[in-house]
Amino acid sequence: MRDGFIFYRSFYEAIKELDFDEQLTLYEAIFEYQFNEYEPHLDGIKKSIWLLIKPQLDANNERYENGSKGGRPRREREKTPIEKTTGSKTKKPLVIENENHRFLNSKTNGYEIQKPKEKEKEKENVKEKEKEAEAEKEKEFGSASATNKTIKFYLDNINPMPTPREVEILESYENDTPEELIQYAMEKAVENKARSLGYIKAILNSWRAKGITTLAEAKEESKEKDEKQGRNSIHAGRVGTI
Repeated sequence: MRDGFIFYRSFYEAIKELDFDEQLTLYEAIFEYQFNEYEPHLDGIKKSIWLLIKPQLDANNERYENGSKGGRPRREREKTPIEKTTGSKTKKPLVIENENHRFLNSKTNGYEIQKPKEKEKEKENVKEKEKEAEAEKEKEFGSASATNKTIKFYLDNINPMPTPREVEILESYENDTPEELIQYAMEKAVENKARSLGYIKAILNSWRAKGITTLAEAKEESKEKDEKQGRNSIHAGRVGTI
């Protein structure tokens, strides 16, 4: 039984958008799974978020279990021991080879057999679980996550694990805002190293208040703002040298 485990910020970001009762349910599910090995039975959004979190928990648990068994065997075990002498004859231990290890036969000389490495198998299991999580994520967000350019750009450049609420907000902007304008706002967020939905909303709301409805108008407004900031910087430099 484990006394602790790693809880990632991405878990917190995914859960915090839920209602308070749903947050408690998910937190309890995580703790019961880690400390008591109880598999939770969830539905709706809670199930989708759980399926994104579970593969990472399983991978960490597997690494923990491997470490608690003593880690990698000592190199001395791979060496042939001193030959056993019985009477006037010398008997060498039988050595067996396989693709992962060279180990001594336990029936011949009493040495414990060294188990083959399972690293490759572990990696394959983790990849398989990641694929399953992605498939569940696709079901939850619908085909939009694969075909909608706005959502795809957000996944690739802003947040690879958006909450259902974030997707809902982006889709609400698409009702009355051109897709290319939303994408340009996200490009500005990346350019200014402010990768958050709040920053993107602030840009879109600012354009909406100014009556900007096309990509050309948004680019012109950004150009004027950059030129104004440049003039202000030059003026401030001149004042500072007086």
